[in-house]
Amino acid sequence: MTEEQLPLFEVIDATEFAKSKAKTTGAKKTKYNLDERTYVVWYALPTYMGICTVPKHDEIIQALNPEQQVYRQRHEPNRFVFELGERTVCRDCFLVEADLE
Repeated sequence: MTEEQLPLFEVIDATEFAKSKAKTTGAKKTKYNLDERTYVVWYALPTYMGICTVPKHDEIIQALNPEQQVYRQRHEPNRFVFELGERTVCRDCFLVEADLE
């Protein structure tokens, strides 16, 4: 290595490493603003694949346009869902606030 080149990595001791790990450890609990039911809010939520448990789920799906219905039926029953209180809510039910009824 020449004098002009800088090392790629800086060597640190165990104490410095422990301090740097302590700063990043632990997840922050994030509160979501669920008052506004928009696509932006939905895509910010931590969703996972599951089954929607909203009682009016089938009615909501039937109210969609035919193209949307075909797509939803192709991927039923597993959908991206979010735990909201006692219910597991899919995007369609979330956007029309069907989980509140």
